[in-house]
Amino acid sequence: MSIPALVKAVRVALTYALQKKKQDNSILQLLDDYEFIIAPLIFTALAFFTRMWKIGLSDIVTWDEAQ
Repeated sequence: MSIPALVKAVRVALTYALQKKKQDNSILQLLDDYEFIIAPLIFTALAFFTRMWKIGLSDIVTWDEAQ
């Protein structure tokens, strides 16, 4: 998926979420409304963090299965 298509998908999703009528403004309702955006962002951030953690520690080149 290209970046413009991803941006458009997020924009459409946010527009849909903002148009929904909110009866309860609690944090749980907010998390429920935006779960489809928040969850992938959290998992992406965690994946990036675990991938980059101490990446420059080794002085030798090691085969990486992610390539």
